[in-house]
Amino acid sequence: GDVAAEADCERLMRECLSHSQTIHAAILNAGIGRGTGALVDTTVAELDEVLRTNVRGVYLFLVRLMPVMRRQGHGQIVVTSSVKGIRAGPTGAIYCASKYAVEGLVASARCELKGSGVKIGTVNPAGVATPWWEDRARGGWEPGAKDISKFLTADDVAASIVMMCQQGDKSDISRIVLENV
Repeated sequence: GDVAAEADCERLMRECLSHSQTIHAAILNAGIGRGTGALVDTTVAELDEVLRTNVRGVYLFLVRLMPVMRRQGHGQIVVTSSVKGIRAGPTGAIYCASKYAVEGLVASARCELKGSGVKIGTVNPAGVATPWWEDRARGGWEPGAKDISKFLTADDVAASIVMMCQQGDKSDISRIVLENV
């Protein structure tokens, strides 16, 4: 499905709730990158596509998950963001803008959920070694343009997501930042 399509979000929520009336954890991990160069070299179409997936997709799931988790009195929402959501760089302005928006949504949701038993936080990885980096059709770079050998692995990111989901009742992790070594 499409995380930015309301009908797909509704269908997925119905499917989840048909299996169990309780949602203990939700991982919002969809995202795309387009317009990886300078801001002036990007297009409105790239802006719309990135914001649609990266921001609207998170929004659509948050507004559906938050009431369910509030009613049950507990839950953990983990939103995959990026280091680009907390510090900009000379390239990828559209992606950065989308991740800054995600950070704002999550910060506001944290305020709304305070005291409800529902926790929400972001995992903010630096570069993660995935096939995306060398897939121009999906918004990546030209093959060989980036040395991804020192990038994080998907397992590194997954471990931090698991850590956030398994945190104790007395802690509330707002953000985990993962840097490359």
